[in-house]
Amino acid sequence: MSRHRLGVVSIALVALLAFPREGTAGLMDLIWEMSGPQLIGVVIGCKVELNADLNECSIVGWPVKRSSGLPRAWLSVEGGIYTSTGKNADIDYHDFDTNMLAFEPMLEVRSTGPTGFVVYHGLAGLSYDFLFGRDFRRFDKFGVKFRPVAVAFNTGRVRWDLAYNLRLYGNGFTADEFTRKPRVDIDRAFERTHGFSIGLLF
Repeated sequence: MSRHRLGVVSIALVALLAFPREGTAGLMDLIWEMSGPQLIGVVIGCKVELNADLNECSIVGWPVKRSSGLPRAWLSVEGGIYTSTGKNADIDYHDFDTNMLAFEPMLEVRSTGPTGFVVYHGLAGLSYDFLFGRDFRRFDKFGVKFRPVAVAFNTGRVRWDLAYNLRLYGNGFTADEFTRKPRVDIDRAFERTHGFSIGLLF
């Protein structure tokens, strides 16, 4: 198995299997396409109802609170740590050489019932990303984040959460940001990134 595939598989196993059988197994998020390295990471977070009640929360896979169903609307407060998969874009990126910390609060609503097969949506959110690595100087980005569609459903004793994530950056990513060379002083183009996430609740 190549170093690239071994790294991706290792992150997936940590995200999905390395936590207790009782509780949340965490959330794996893949930023599939951007003007830079493809990123994969583990996300933790909480769902807070609009009346300030804590609906559901996990910290690195350990459950703080679990709910029997999603409310009508809630605020998701998520944080994640990502690393590069080795998929190339404009320059030759390598796996694990680019890393990112993300903080992403988002207002979400469900459009179907609170149990069984649930469809929900992230109406509006923010994304603050801090990128760092061995071969470039640290930098950060601000963007907006949407979750156009997500589903939660049960298979036996396991609840699955699958989501499509869309991030929009007014100041997009460019290749000069991922090198040690001086950055180009330009107005970077608008950029959208596409991502997919998966979570498990045992």
